[in-house]
Amino acid sequence: MTASSQPAAVDRLACKLRTVLLKADSKAILIATLGGSQQALDVRNVNCGGYGRIWHKPQASKAGWVDFIFPFEPAAYKLGLPPDQVRAAQVFQVAGCNYRCWFCYVDYQLMIANTSRSRYFTCDDLIEFYRYEDTPPQIIRLSGGQPDLVPEWIPWMMQALLDAELHEKVYLWADDNLSSDFAWRYLTTKDWDLMLGYANFGKIGCLKGYDPESFHFNTRAPECHFDRQLDILGRLVRSGLDIYVYLVLTSPQLRDVRGKIETLLDKLQTIHSNLPLRVSPIEINLHTPTTTRLGAAEWAALQHNQYKVLGVWQESLARRFTSDELQQPSYAVKFS
Repeated sequence: MTASSQPAAVDRLACKLRTVLLKADSKAILIATLGGSQQALDVRNVNCGGYGRIWHKPQASKAGWVDFIFPFEPAAYKLGLPPDQVRAAQVFQVAGCNYRCWFCYVDYQLMIANTSRSRYFTCDDLIEFYRYEDTPPQIIRLSGGQPDLVPEWIPWMMQALLDAELHEKVYLWADDNLSSDFAWRYLTTKDWDLMLGYANFGKIGCLKGYDPESFHFNTRAPECHFDRQLDILGRLVRSGLDIYVYLVLTSPQLRDVRGKIETLLDKLQTIHSNLPLRVSPIEINLHTPTTTRLGAAEWAALQHNQYKVLGVWQESLARRFTSDELQQPSYAVKFS
């Protein structure tokens, strides 16, 4: 595939996957089953008949990495609970993604809308799964794959939680790889009104690199999609939703890292001056599905490069923000 054909190919894949992932008439979403997958070898808490899993907050970050706070701290804040009481999330994974990140903990076979490895569920079905767990977590996480291939999933889940009278007890969290404008293309004004008025909700976009080269290295998608990610992130921030950001720092080389991080921070602050304070660098670790995807460049990115880039990121933040600003909780950072 040539570089010039890649952008259209990625977008065609998104549209093709959507036609299978969504049954609009019945409001059903294609959810991946973890049974028999490589991912299941890394997960001790598969539940909901194999179509869900419990995700626990990591006990501690590795030395030299930032603490993992999303979505647990925002959830505790919104629900009015002590942070140490919110340490798990119920996860459902949509069975499709239009990126192929080498470090993804999900089998590629669970990202191609393979109906033999997945099943259609309505949001009411998923809520029933959730309610019948012995100790349902306070968070439901819509993951994947790429959930925003079917952006209807968010307002439909919100409505299901409202109907079940769980909207004040459960925090809804949605992942997004920032690859498409489907939320604006397919959601109605009513959908947006529901999302904007729903108190216990947060959405996180994942920037798959810190510059076009690292983005392409990580996703195999065209370099131009890096700026598309930033454009979509800007639209989300300006929409009024409660938006947070993961940042992937793996890269094939370390040339001019400081200049590239400064450029990224400039672009983030063009969206909003406070946006970098809602960004959390995410440590990339080895998982069973990733072991066959690693070449020399990926190993270097995993074991060495991401830690060097993290140091530059932290130094650059310290030059732009005060220590008080850097220490405030992410949910306290305002865009107004």
